[in-house]
Amino acid sequence: MYKSIIQQQHHDILFYVSMWFSIGILFNGFGSVNSEANSRRIAYVEQCFGASGQPLQVTGRVLVGEGVLTKLCRKKPKPRQFFLFNDIIVYGNILINKKKYNQQHIIPLEVVKLENVDDQANLRNGWKIISPSKSFVVFAATATEKSQWMSHINKCVSDLLLKNIEGTNDSSGEDSSDDEEGDGAADIAKNDPATQFHTYSDN
Repeated sequence: MYKSIIQQQHHDILFYVSMWFSIGILFNGFGSVNSEANSRRIAYVEQCFGASGQPLQVTGRVLVGEGVLTKLCRKKPKPRQFFLFNDIIVYGNILINKKKYNQQHIIPLEVVKLENVDDQANLRNGWKIISPSKSFVVFAATATEKSQWMSHINKCVSDLLLKNIEGTNDSSGEDSSDDEEGDGAADIAKNDPATQFHTYSDN
């Protein structure tokens, strides 16, 4: 009976919550911001969390995308606002959609791992976000959204870890950025069909 209630609640949430995801092409190299618009977006996220949230403006930090995911909580699935940065995941409760959030949580991406969750009845398109401090299951509205979220998170994690390794091993002081074939999260946005994302505009 409990499982049936959870499934129905999840179905209702997915019916009323429209899942969307935004990707901004904001930098030439990973973590190298070239747009003031990125700073304004991060400032707006800080504003939405208000005094209850932590400052998010950090040199080199890029707001990659955002959207609503259904988080499997102790009692029932609930919609949560998620923000994907190039180095952290931030999420919180939705008080007023796109205007006000609380209960901010921040997870460093360098310690994040993802695990697929099989579909079960109405509990579909889910995956587990695993970190040493906190692990939980989230669900997207569609299989496509799930794939996009997971690929973007994995890409940010792998690029962040690669950057850390290169920073540790680089003792020559030479700039090897021109040798890189990829360009971080920007590559993800370019490889996805334009119709699947709302691209941030710097205008």
